[in-house]
Amino acid sequence: MEVERATIRENNMIWDAVNINRQAEYPETHFVQFVARNFYSAPDRSKVHFLDIGSGRHARNTRFLSDKGFTVTAVDPSQYALANIHASVNELAFAWDTFDCVLDCNTLCHVERPPMEKIRNWLKPGGKFFSVAPADDTPRGHLQGKGFVRCATQEEIEKLYECFTGLRFGRACYPDGDTSITSWVIEATK
Repeated sequence: MEVERATIRENNMIWDAVNINRQAEYPETHFVQFVARNFYSAPDRSKVHFLDIGSGRHARNTRFLSDKGFTVTAVDPSQYALANIHASVNELAFAWDTFDCVLDCNTLCHVERPPMEKIRNWLKPGGKFFSVAPADDTPRGHLQGKGFVRCATQEEIEKLYECFTGLRFGRACYPDGDTSITSWVIEATK
């Protein structure tokens, strides 16, 4: 237990540094499209509850969702992040069937043992899970200084998300300096 707490403290220090230096300010395009497809037609958006795991310094996805009228709980271990709760995802405890959607944009890839069953249980029946994570063929240079990072193969993604149904995933590629970053874009259902 003490080793796990030390690891959490070390990870929090890493993410404090990342949040100070480099964080995206605008929502992930694939996420905006996902939200539009799945939740824009809700009769009362304030009753649609999102959990943003790893909201970051600018809380880009949280701000987008709030601006569109949705209810959002933002979580991030960094004290420099805009979040309702400052804690590691492994430390969280929510009632089952709480959220309509859980969002993870490049956060769970930094958790060696992400609590996928817990996350699934936090979702309401039919709830959606959206995730972006680095693919196995992405260059590692931009990941320096970010602690543990899982750059997953398709097989690893399928295994990690096996507790969900309706698993769909694709790949996105975008330039980053002289290289291109390749990510998985993952959608799943409880």
